Amino acid sequence: MGTVTISLSDEVEKRFREVITRECGTNKGAISNAITEAIELWINETRQRSLAEAGRKILAKEHDIGEWHYSHRKELYDRT
Repeated sequence: MGTVTISLSDEVEKRFREVITRECGTNKGAISNAITEAIELWINETRQRSLAEAGRKILAKEHDIGEWHYSHRKELYDRT
């Protein structure tokens, strides 16, 4: 298990502790569990944004779909 030291503004820390106390109580490890959950959510959201951006770049590229062989949709079907 790793150890990370961070600095937060007093206001953010106060609000964070209030939410943890309200949602998780004063159980041992509640702060660590909440921070772990927050970091995991941030990682997943960042990954999703990266995947979405990669998808947008793929869609933005022009793709060669070949020549059009039919001028009308009805030419695709043999309806005799």
